[in-house]
Amino acid sequence: MSVCPSADAKINIPALITEFCDNSFYEEDYHSITSYFTEDFVPYEDIIDNMKKIIKKISF
Repeated sequence: MSVCPSADAKINIPALITEFCDNSFYEEDYHSITSYFTEDFVPYEDIIDNMKKIIKKISF
């Protein structure tokens, strides 16, 4: 699917995820807050790599 069924059909989900990955606007939050709540730490770079894999799977 190129559009998330729970999102507005006008939203380009792959583009949104790409913007998220390219701008690293969540990195500081991930290191300071999100990683605190995880039992097994996953490096931010690995998270971004996995997000990019998702983009490839949902893009046409």
